Amino acid sequence: MECEEPSHRPVDEMMDCDSSHVVYVSPGEPGALGRALKLATPFTSFVVEAGHYEEPEPLEIVAEGVTLRAKEDANVHILCAFAPSAGGSLLRISSKGVKVSGLMFETPSPPPPSSSDPATSAEDQKQARLSFSCVVVEGESNAALSSCIVKGGGGLGVFIWGNSTPSMVDCEVSDCVCGIVVRNEAAPNITKSKIHTCRDACVKFAGDSKGKFDGNLLYDSFEAGIVACGKSTAEISNNVLRDTKGCGFLLIEDTAVMCSHNKVEGSHVNGVQAGEDSNATFKENTIHGSEGSGIVVHDRSSGSFFKNTVTGTKMAGIGVRDTAQPVMVGNTILNGAGSGVVLVGQAGGVYNNNHISMNKCAGVGLKGSAHALFDGNVIARNEGYGIWLQDDVQGTFQNNSVEANKMAGMSVNHRASPNVQHNSIKGGQQVGLLLQHQAQGHYAHNHISGNEAANVLLMGQSRSTLANNTVCRSPGGGVLIRGDAFTALRCNTIERNGRANLAVLDNACPTVEGNTIQDGEG
Repeated sequence: MECEEPSHRPVDEMMDCDSSHVVYVSPGEPGALGRALKLATPFTSFVVEAGHYEEPEPLEIVAEGVTLRAKEDANVHILCAFAPSAGGSLLRISSKGVKVSGLMFETPSPPPPSSSDPATSAEDQKQARLSFSCVVVEGESNAALSSCIVKGGGGLGVFIWGNSTPSMVDCEVSDCVCGIVVRNEAAPNITKSKIHTCRDACVKFAGDSKGKFDGNLLYDSFEAGIVACGKSTAEISNNVLRDTKGCGFLLIEDTAVMCSHNKVEGSHVNGVQAGEDSNATFKENTIHGSEGSGIVVHDRSSGSFFKNTVTGTKMAGIGVRDTAQPVMVGNTILNGAGSGVVLVGQAGGVYNNNHISMNKCAGVGLKGSAHALFDGNVIARNEGYGIWLQDDVQGTFQNNSVEANKMAGMSVNHRASPNVQHNSIKGGQQVGLLLQHQAQGHYAHNHISGNEAANVLLMGQSRSTLANNTVCRSPGGGVLIRGDAFTALRCNTIERNGRANLAVLDNACPTVEGNTIQDGEG
């Protein structure tokens, strides 16, 4: 026998119904829902009538299998009517099999700090609210929340911790310091939800947290859309992060999260910022319109970045600094107002098969003591240099296609000393390969052709070895050596250039051995 729908019967009497445990709760005196939940036995179903429920005490669900849901088409507003305390909550779930659906939980926005209670300072009140959660899921609970609205009132929205494995589907979390916080070894499954209007981050994964965060919309945060820290290995996929102000993703500490098929758009500084000792995997994401860089990797961070698309950044599409050592494979970096990829400090890493084009400055720029492997990249149609090396940069550049850049295809400056081999440098509007200042390096088996001003220009006090290169078809000339430059030209084929195939000016003193120099127009 099912319980009837007894709007006129008290909660205590309703709980005496038989084994079906269906209880209807109506608004009335403050605390109506709290009194009902205190009497819950395992597998009780609470159907909550439309209306406002002011709860003067925290709500807890400790019995197994409890269902708490709004009556069909009912608007149910559950309001925290007590002063938030540090670590406290409006609703706390610690049991298994709990289902909560169709309800709005709200912690009101704080009033001005009270000075009437001398034992509680304004700062104490502020800190208590910051650690107060509207909803907490803890222990080993696998609670299922669906179609719920959570308003954090300046505290936390949903706090998931312990070993809990809850699910959230089609929920909305807003007006929080942080929308959802996941800690310890919790592993939630959060899908098709909206998290927004958060003072810090929309979502934070910390500790050893795991779980899946898929298909959600995040917007209007101040620090970041998603923060991953600790040793979290959560899987974050198919989300849209919009107007996240600081960063789309902030990856710090030792996190190794997997982020795939996400979109970062709207107002933000950096699309992804990976720092400290993070080692995340970032795959097939789209980042557009960053006020800073699309991807920033710094500190000691490593991480793998595969097949991402970064467009329309105001600064570098990808920026790597400090001693970071990322692996960047198959990314597309287009249409930035700065350079495509920039490495500074002692940054390193591997950059393979990326497409870097149509950026306002250099395609690739390295400064400081940066050193890296650039292999098999397409660096084309950038308005600055194709590759720009400065200071004490080293590294290996091989199998790259450097094409149709407006300035030099590759410019090596100061004391930079790269190993450059098996590249194609062609069709540039100025020089193909430019060495100046005290630049050094070894340049072998490259095909340098069709660059407007000259294919190769060695100047200043540069010291280099060019061996087994093909240098051809430049209307401005083949190899031009001037200033106090010294180079060893060995076994190169220099042919069919306009003007001179090889010209030596000023105090330059090259060593020229075993080259084929033919069919020049000079």
